[in-house]
Amino acid sequence: LERRSINVNALQRSAVIVGYELRRAIAKKWVLALLILALAIQILPFIFLSRLAEFEIINETMWVIGVLSGQSLFVHLIAILVAGGSMSEEYEHGTADILLSKPITRVEYMTGKFLGGFLLVSFVEVVTTVMGVILAFTFFGPQRDLHFVPLMFVAIVYSTLLFFSITFMFSEVLRRSTLSILMGFGVFIVSSIVGS
Repeated sequence: LERRSINVNALQRSAVIVGYELRRAIAKKWVLALLILALAIQILPFIFLSRLAEFEIINETMWVIGVLSGQSLFVHLIAILVAGGSMSEEYEHGTADILLSKPITRVEYMTGKFLGGFLLVSFVEVVTTVMGVILAFTFFGPQRDLHFVPLMFVAIVYSTLLFFSITFMFSEVLRRSTLSILMGFGVFIVSSIVGS
C-alpha cells in the first residue's frame, strides 16, 4: 500500500510540473504567433486550389492537403522551439535549482517537463489538423475518407516526437537554449535533405 502511495505521489508531482511547463510555454508570445502563422499559411493552398480544382474526386479528398499543409514546417518549428527552451531556460534562469530543491526527483521533473511541452505541441497539431478538415469542407464541400484523419494525426504526432525528443535532449545536455534550438534545426534540415 505504501509503494502505491509513493507511485501516486510521483504522478502528482509530475503532473504539477506538466502544468508548470504548459503555463511557461504558453506565456511565450512566439508560440501563439507561430500558431497563427501556421493557420494563415494553411489557408493559402485552399484559396489557390479552390480556383484550380475541376475534378470532383480531388475536391472530395482535399482534407489531406488541409491536414498536411500546416504540419510541414511550422509545427516542427514550434516543437523545436518549445523543446529547446524547456530544460535549458530553467538552467539559464536558475529556476532548475529551485525546482529540484523541492520534494521531487529528477526523473519526475524531467518527465513533467517533457510531457508538458509535448502536450502543448500535440495541442497545436490538433488545432492545425481540425482546421485543415474544416477548411476542406468550407472550400470544397463534403469530404470522403475522413476515417483516416485520426491515423494521419497519430503519424504527425509521431514524426514531431522525433524532433521534439532530440531537441529536448540537447536542451538538457547543452543547457543553452539558443544552442539547443540551433542543434534541433540542424537535425531537422539534415533530415529533410537526406529524406528527399
